[in-house]
Order: sequence, then C-alpha cells, then structure tokens
Amino acid sequence: SADTLSGGERARMHIARALAAEAKVLFADEPVAALDPLHAWRIMELIASFAAKGGTALTVLHDPALAGRFCSRIIGLKDGRIVADGPPQEVLSPAFLAEVYGAAFEISWTGGAPSLAMTGPA
Repeated sequence: SADTLSGGERARMHIARALAAEAKVLFADEPVAALDPLHAWRIMELIASFAAKGGTALTVLHDPALAGRFCSRIIGLKDGRIVADGPPQEVLSPAFLAEVYGAAFEISWTGGAPSLAMTGPA
C-alpha cells in the first residue's frame, strides 16, 4: 500500500508511475529530496534517459551538482526571478552559486560533470 511507503519510496513510486504512463512531459518537483545519494542518482538517470529518448522533463532541484551532471539546461531562480539560463557549463559558476545559495563554492569539471565543494558563506 502506498500509505506505508517512506517519503523517498513514494517519490520513486511517482516517477515510476509517470514513466509507465509513457507521458510525453514529466514535471518533477524535488524528485530526489528524500532520497539517499545512490537512489537520487538512479532517479536522475531515469529522468535523463526519458529526456534522451525524446521526452521533455522539467525538474526542480536544489542540488547544483546533480543538476549540472544530468540536466542539459539550468534555469536559476532567486527571489522568484530568473538569474541564469543556459547549459550547466555556462550557468554553474562561483558567482552564480554565491548569488543563489549565498555560499562560496569551488567548481571543477570532469568529463562534462561538475564537482562542487562549498567553502563557506559567500
């Protein structure tokens, strides 16, 4: 029964239902918020695979590293306004992360995927 599932299990169930329905568009609001890192990775792989096969996925994330690894486009918001829009390699910068998260980050890119380390307040 769905009412016995944890928050993370429920999130995975909702993604599975959407994919099984063969929807053309997937809206996922914080699909990995309640998941441990491995399950978050697997959900993002499923969403990225859906998009690679021609589906459209709009995913809200608060993890810039996951967004940079799995998303082809990032739209960054601050106070309800768009402050950045483009490919991860263009959007994810120390200045952007400081503006949006109020924290200083070091970023390195390996194989097109970012690795972020927060170094403290911006």
